[in-house]
Amino acid sequence: MVKRSKMRLALLITVSALLLILTACGGGSGNKGASQGGSSQGGQASPGGSGQGSASAGSNESANAGSSEQKPSFSGIVPIYTPPTGNTLYILSAGLSNLINQDSSILPDVRLSTETTSGDNGTLEGLFKRYEQGKPAFSTNTSSIVSLAYQGQYDVLPGEHKEIRAVATLGINPVHLVVKKNSSIQSYADLKGKKVAGFAPGIGPYYLVSSLLSEHFGVDISEVENIPLSNEDRISSLVDGSVDAAFLLGAPPSPLVTELARTTDIRLIPLDQAVVEAFTKNHPYYTSAVAKGGTYPGNDEDVYLPSIRLMMITHEDTPDDIVYQLLKTLIENPDKVKEMHPSFNITLDNATIGTDVPFHPGAKQYYEENGVTVE
Repeated sequence: MVKRSKMRLALLITVSALLLILTACGGGSGNKGASQGGSSQGGQASPGGSGQGSASAGSNESANAGSSEQKPSFSGIVPIYTPPTGNTLYILSAGLSNLINQDSSILPDVRLSTETTSGDNGTLEGLFKRYEQGKPAFSTNTSSIVSLAYQGQYDVLPGEHKEIRAVATLGINPVHLVVKKNSSIQSYADLKGKKVAGFAPGIGPYYLVSSLLSEHFGVDISEVENIPLSNEDRISSLVDGSVDAAFLLGAPPSPLVTELARTTDIRLIPLDQAVVEAFTKNHPYYTSAVAKGGTYPGNDEDVYLPSIRLMMITHEDTPDDIVYQLLKTLIENPDKVKEMHPSFNITLDNATIGTDVPFHPGAKQYYEENGVTVE
């Protein structure tokens, strides 16, 4: 009996010792958030932090105060979906990707990849697929299409897409209507019955052109032979006479229009300022720009251009640190961004204009750290 009692006592001592060891190692659920919160990028406590690992559980809790729902980080390729090559959104996205990829201290475990698509429908489709896969991504779009998709009013991709989150307003994308210099087309009204290198239904520029023609020139889009083409094909079709006119995008000086003007004598079709003002008043997501005289060879007069607001978005599950660092790089390198295209002027003052979808927490943190309040 004494021997059995000793064995039982030894067993109790062993079990108690094991329980004490487990408790000391923090095996309880209270530290789950701290253990998962460390990113694959050197254990960053927060997107804007120094990247130093936590010294203790207490300091980790302090670093993460107010951000308990911060998404864990990611290691791998993160795409930025853009319109076709030559578009200003493609130029900005490619330049921003290179800027971040070349500096390994910004996002050490992430490589950004610029992925071209057909336009708004393609960029959103790519973003939504990544969301379904649980992988981060960004997309550059026209603000009007983003709003429609968020609210469930974008028929091309049906259903509400409440996973969309705003990152930044990127500026505007003016629409140039270009013809050969000897063309009989003098006004948007003259497009009726003509072959036009235009846009595919479902993308922002198509909606803009359709609304402008019907509301101010009495021309239904069905009365125009609208031929959806790529940027390169729009240019070549106008040059070889396959179409009578072409819509080309880009902030002046648009690379597409500049390229065309090098090989062909062209004219920009003007819009009256009163028409532009009335149109943009009725459509808050649209605005206007001016191609100053001399911007393009052979075009010496100022020309008003209807324009689309542009933005970068992501989805709600993209890790906060990736969004934060991308936005920080975009805002805090104005000279380098300007080198990508002279029209880019993205600042804290204008980066939150023109969106009615919620901002991503990573973007919201950056803005609020710099005195800008967003929803």
